[in-house]
Amino acid sequence: MKVKKIFDIVFWTVIIVILLFVGYTYYNRNKQQNNLEQIEQKVLVPDFELKNLEGETVKLSDYRGKLVFLNFWAVWCPYCVKEMPDLDRTHQKFAKEGKAVVLAVDSGEDRQTVKEFIDKKNFTLPVLLDETGEVSAMYGIGGIPVTFIVNPDGTLYNVISGATNERTILNLAKKILKD
Repeated sequence: MKVKKIFDIVFWTVIIVILLFVGYTYYNRNKQQNNLEQIEQKVLVPDFELKNLEGETVKLSDYRGKLVFLNFWAVWCPYCVKEMPDLDRTHQKFAKEGKAVVLAVDSGEDRQTVKEFIDKKNFTLPVLLDETGEVSAMYGIGGIPVTFIVNPDGTLYNVISGATNERTILNLAKKILKD
């Protein structure tokens, strides 16, 4: 009887500590993302050409003059899949204003796999296909998801490593576009 009581106390203490740790980590991560500042040295991001899901060629420079959230992702990545609804909602809000855009660059998967996923989820954001991984390599992508924030002048604002969310992107867009 006494052993069970000690076990219960230890068990619930461990559970509470884990929940506090996860909560703190989530809070701290969102705080860091919302506080991203312009990197000190202005660096022009590399331009590229990729096909979209309709087979049309799209260049990053086509979006010059707009704030671009360039998200690298893949269908097999659970964190990428989790953030995708937020990216899509953000894209829809940006589309109404026309000052910013979310571009989702799928890394290393074929068109059919990506198209089936996007169609099944009814997402509307622009998806570009980096089937060979060449653009991902050009950007030094080591892990996904990762989002490059590109200023309207084509320079890098900053990078969000890991998953992000609608609120973070909207807050950053508001901050960047008012400057």
